[in-house]
Amino acid sequence: MTPRRTLSLSFFDSFIRMPGTISAVGPSVLTTMEERFRPGSDKSRRDAGKEARGGAGRHAVKRTETPLAGSAGRRDSRWALDREKAYAQSGRAAAESSSADDGMRRHKALFLVFFFSILSILFVIGGCGGRKAYPPVSGEKRPAVRKARPAVVRKALPRMGYTIQAGAFSQAENAARLTELLKDQGLDATYFAARTGLFKVRIGNFPTRESARNQAEALQLLGLIEEYYLVAPEEYAVARVGELGEDYLRRELVKAARSFIGVPYLWGGTSAETGFDCSGLTMTVYQLNGIDLPRTSGDQFGAGEKRDDDDLLPGDLVFFATGKGGKVSHVGVYIGADRFVHAPGRGKKIRTDTLSSSYYKRRYLGARTYI
Repeated sequence: MTPRRTLSLSFFDSFIRMPGTISAVGPSVLTTMEERFRPGSDKSRRDAGKEARGGAGRHAVKRTETPLAGSAGRRDSRWALDREKAYAQSGRAAAESSSADDGMRRHKALFLVFFFSILSILFVIGGCGGRKAYPPVSGEKRPAVRKARPAVVRKALPRMGYTIQAGAFSQAENAARLTELLKDQGLDATYFAARTGLFKVRIGNFPTRESARNQAEALQLLGLIEEYYLVAPEEYAVARVGELGEDYLRRELVKAARSFIGVPYLWGGTSAETGFDCSGLTMTVYQLNGIDLPRTSGDQFGAGEKRDDDDLLPGDLVFFATGKGGKVSHVGVYIGADRFVHAPGRGKKIRTDTLSSSYYKRRYLGARTYI
């Protein structure tokens, strides 16, 4: 009896040491099997007693193999039954593990299908952006798109240098008389209304302070002027654009133009056909702010950059053909809100008019900017 039991336990020990057997069968089953077949255990003694009494009837197990005879056969039958139970539990655990693995694989497959579907949709949407645009169906109207103007290199007008400022007249006529005397001496001169309400005269455009001082002293010797003041380039509004911005210069131009409103038309020199009389106002407005604008309206028209009517800004010049031949013959300073300041002609005072008025609308030639 002992050798047979020893053989069964050796087989049992080798079975429980198989990789994965403990985790599959479970500790409770293994403990039961070990206690049953351990020599000297209660179960072993009971089984031995049962064998002695020949009570192996209710422990018999039907198997497909040939049944073993005697007590050894009954022990082997019980061991085989427990082993089958252990195999069954191991099979159920393996089935559950396999079912979990199958579920995980299904989840992974669904995730990959969803991921690649999203990538395909994004690829199709992105590809549509590069397709050729088809013309709209008849009846559809495309929104109006305003074309950007090509970049134009602006013509920079020369800046004013040193200027002689003289006189302080309460009457514009006296300032105009001095201006004419200086022109007879071959000097560029113009007058303007100062902020004090007095009219003053500015003379020349000199590259250095020394040259301006020499000219002023010569005019004193001639008795044409008494006291004078030298205006430096850095005192003009145009010199402060970098600090205060373009809008500051435009405001100063408008301010200078407005200061002439109500002043009698006293510029002269050539005929109204060439536009010199009216252009004296615009030339003075710009020179007072440091920009050396040409004398005649025709030269002023050619020196500026074309400005579209929708883009007019205060300080731009507006031009008209008031004479014969449709050429430029009149000019004014645009001050905003469809209005401009100009010298309308002899015997009339400087005033404002509107671009939309029937007279100037028919004769309007365009606008120019110099800033």
